[in-house]
Amino acid sequence: MIEKTIYSQRGKLYYWISRHPEKTAKTVAFLPGLTANHHLFDLQTEYFSADYTVLVWDPPAHGKSRPYRDFSYTHSAEELKRILATENLDRVVLAGQSAGGFVAQLFASKYPFAVDGLFLIGSCPFGPEYYSKSDLSWLKRTKWVTGMFSDRKLRDTMARMCGATEEGRENMRQMLEDYDKKELCSLMDLGFAGFILEMGDVEIKCPVWLVTGEKDKTGKVKKYNRLWHEKEGYPLHIISRAAHNANYDNAEEVNRLLEQFVKKLG
Repeated sequence: MIEKTIYSQRGKLYYWISRHPEKTAKTVAFLPGLTANHHLFDLQTEYFSADYTVLVWDPPAHGKSRPYRDFSYTHSAEELKRILATENLDRVVLAGQSAGGFVAQLFASKYPFAVDGLFLIGSCPFGPEYYSKSDLSWLKRTKWVTGMFSDRKLRDTMARMCGATEEGRENMRQMLEDYDKKELCSLMDLGFAGFILEMGDVEIKCPVWLVTGEKDKTGKVKKYNRLWHEKEGYPLHIISRAAHNANYDNAEEVNRLLEQFVKKLG
């Protein structure tokens, strides 16, 4: 994949792209979750590059896309639109993991003409009706809660929650090395507590598939996805032997599902 950069008034953004020689090939854009970077999708980008144009980024304020001023999911969706416009990509399938799914939902709501479908891995609905007062209270305390852990304990805990396999846990550990503890806690606060300020009803007009790991114990992700599935009718797929970063724990199963999803889009 080719590494590229784009500048905005808020910072310099890094992304990677592999173009398929056939101009009619669909584009799949991979959106990593909070504190992760493009390496979260290493087991997807190579696989899907054989048949599709593939794009992945270090999200704003993540990985190489730092420093970045005024992080938000709204700004992230706007930055993604600028990247796609720069690359002359008119329509994409968005594969968003966890908080990357927030960006995907906002993008699909704001630019419905540009999205063929959403494939959401361990993500949660953007609509506020799913979250209790208790849920929101804990999100507001993110910086306080994470600050109580020692640096090593925080990283180990995050790696164990995100990965059910040693490979998945090690992938997460390596991505967390981008940050010192202060930046890591601040980023999580922006991503979780900041989500409360942005959450709202979004209208999604494209097909959506929901994916969660059977061993995902991150917050109430599995509960939210079940409710989401029941309310909206989105197909829900449970990935065996996988935790929050299901696409890394069980890449074979996730790749198969994503391939089915893209092909069903026509």
